[in-house]
Amino acid sequence: MGRRIRARRRDLGLTQTDLAGPEYTKSFISQLEGGYADPSLDTLRFLGRQLHLGLSAMAGDAADLRLSVLAGLLDWAQAAMRDRRTDPARRAIELAREIAAEARSDFYAADALLLLADLELDAGNFERVHAVLNEIAQLPVSTGSRTSTRMALTQGRLALRRGDPASAAAAFRRASGHVRKTPRHPDLTVRAMIGIAVASIPLGEFRQARRRLQSAMTLAARHSLEAWRGRALIVLAEVSRIEGRAEEADQHLLEAGRALASTDDRPAQAEAGKPAGERAVDRLV
Repeated sequence: MGRRIRARRRDLGLTQTDLAGPEYTKSFISQLEGGYADPSLDTLRFLGRQLHLGLSAMAGDAADLRLSVLAGLLDWAQAAMRDRRTDPARRAIELAREIAAEARSDFYAADALLLLADLELDAGNFERVHAVLNEIAQLPVSTGSRTSTRMALTQGRLALRRGDPASAAAAFRRASGHVRKTPRHPDLTVRAMIGIAVASIPLGEFRQARRRLQSAMTLAARHSLEAWRGRALIVLAEVSRIEGRAEEADQHLLEAGRALASTDDRPAQAEAGKPAGERAVDRLV
């Protein structure tokens, strides 16, 4: 795969720095082209956009084709989870885990397990979430900033669902600390900020919540992350409602609706449409 990426880059007249863009580094692209780096799903998507190639075009031999299949499976599983099609999503994740094991790709194994943890969390299987997170912790990539960030986000969401906002806030702060080492994933930064804000609400720390949400919305707008900007606005509307600012809350919800209209984030759209006081903002992290 590295050779094909290098050839395509040269065909387009791009340097390694050009290909890296602001999200990655020249050193990382060099390692990738030399076969010394195992690209994550996010990396493959980014390279596909930069090189105007589909995942299958970047794949060639059997091992690379497995990575292409893995990427597609995990994408499909995420879409199924958004549509609340739990059983098909679970089957896709389990198949992805099998292929990741055959391909000896810890990155994809971790991605599949993180999706499984989210699936179990949404189903209320809290003990199973713990077991999955422990399984991820055994993988070498668990110490990487991206995986560590996503694990901390899941731990924060789990604490919220268990009614422990203080532990949730601590987990989201850990995620925020990890994500500083992962500047190429602004969506994770936004999620950590929203998580801290959501955990701050039951603690009565409304100023903290507002500050984090404003930062999240600014970053989301900068990177065209409209779904996450919409989610932040829904949480901000809840803060305004609790503080007795009904008109302000309505304005935030209107803006959230506009942001979410261009996305396929159906869970967030559903929360935005619920009556005041019935929104489960802990599910928006």
